[in-house]
Amino acid sequence: MKKNKLAQVSFEKLSELENVSVIENFIVGDSTQVPRNMFNNHPMVFNGLILGICLKGSAKVKINFREYELSPNTIFTILPSEIFESLGGSDDFFSEVLVFSIDFFIGLPLPEDFDILQNISNRPVFRISE
Repeated sequence: MKKNKLAQVSFEKLSELENVSVIENFIVGDSTQVPRNMFNNHPMVFNGLILGICLKGSAKVKINFREYELSPNTIFTILPSEIFESLGGSDDFFSEVLVFSIDFFIGLPLPEDFDILQNISNRPVFRISE
């Protein structure tokens, strides 16, 4: 039986996209700077952290094989090594994103009882009030 490997998306690949702002271990950009088919309909893994907010339109994504709906004022987080997939979105979908490379986390001092990553993993998408 042939096993399909998950596509790996690197920080370096994302930093090569046109018109994104790269500052050391960070990328600041929006959904218009990513080719619409780059993440569509095939699961991928990113070795950093992606934090975004949907500002307009709607989209469906899977994070760790669970499906979520993105709509205005929805924050989404993809943690290192999580599996994600874009299932498509409306023509007017627009989000702002902040991408952290894995190097950002190396040596980052965290308290022993720091459980925010577990909380984010349990709830990677949530809506905020306006």
